[in-house]
Amino acid sequence: MPEPRLPEPYGLWVDRTQTVTFSFEGQSYSGLQGDTIATALAANDQWLLSRSFKYHRPRGLLTLAGQDANTLVQLLSEPNALADRVLITEGLVVQAQNFSGTLKRDRNAILGWLAPFLPVAFYYKAFFRPRGVWQLWARFFRKRAGLGVIDQGFEPKRFAQSYRHCDILVIGGGPAGLAASIEAAEAGADVLLVDENVALGGSLNYADADADTDAEAAGSADGLARAALIERVEQFENLETLTGAICNGWYADNWIPVVQGEHLFKVRARQVIFATGSLEQPVVFRNNDLPGIMMSSAAMRLIRLYGVQPGRQGVVVCGSWEGYRAALMLARAGVSVFGLVDFRARPDDGHALIDQVQSAGIPIWFEHGVDQAIASVDQNHVAG
Repeated sequence: MPEPRLPEPYGLWVDRTQTVTFSFEGQSYSGLQGDTIATALAANDQWLLSRSFKYHRPRGLLTLAGQDANTLVQLLSEPNALADRVLITEGLVVQAQNFSGTLKRDRNAILGWLAPFLPVAFYYKAFFRPRGVWQLWARFFRKRAGLGVIDQGFEPKRFAQSYRHCDILVIGGGPAGLAASIEAAEAGADVLLVDENVALGGSLNYADADADTDAEAAGSADGLARAALIERVEQFENLETLTGAICNGWYADNWIPVVQGEHLFKVRARQVIFATGSLEQPVVFRNNDLPGIMMSSAAMRLIRLYGVQPGRQGVVVCGSWEGYRAALMLARAGVSVFGLVDFRARPDDGHALIDQVQSAGIPIWFEHGVDQAIASVDQNHVAG
């Protein structure tokens, strides 16, 4: 069976000359420098990452942007770490969370069959009599539904702290954030640009706006736009950038704590611009939470940024032209795309992307939807 890792030029954020070894659930894996826990596991064909909070359903990659609970894992000293955000390091020990037995064969998965008898907050209605009995049941339910385990001997990190004052704080380093920062800097404002990713560019790093061009080519439209914007950003002395940084809140008088690694920046800004981007709306159908079902942006991130094939076969479900671009990128990455399901009616005037998708041998079904996804035999991955 071929490995999911794609050859160059795929994998903009990984260093193929540096191999990193880590463990997940007691098994040793290897990844590349720049991989996150989730992408390194995906490169090893390990798509099952965790179990859901209540019914212990299998969970896999969804957004690959640190915006969902599917990738929560246990580190030695940290519960509920985001596997799609934490970079792998040599010797890193990672455990899955919220299962009984093994991750693949979770005994508590039987709770899914009991779902009709376990409505929301059922325990508050069924276990409060006789008086005082809830205190006994509470321990059981908290342990059964809990996620990570806290290391009671953990010594908290000491964060370096510094202050930053600026005229304008821009949160988000995608195309909108870069453009806003440039505009403000040109007007003479003191600008601080913060982005949570390791590199600026946002969707320009992975999306393919120009479907006629190979998305991985250095001269693609998105690549050129990103390079041009970043080049302009670097020209301004009054524009500071912080990458790999998270804004932890927004308080009175535009006081915003920004965490970058083990450094806390206490930022006070006159004005704040939020350019945090957006995520697709998940399609609702039966079993839409199975591992192997992910956002198109997650699939494109896997391909472009980490050089990992999202799967060997697939179907794209969409309601916009972004799905067409994703289908073309998947096909170029060697994924056998069986078809594209478009909720919309076929446009009367046609569209260039329709012709390109059909030319790639991908059938399009307009005004169609998805009823359900079929699970694999072990119930841990989508099969159809």
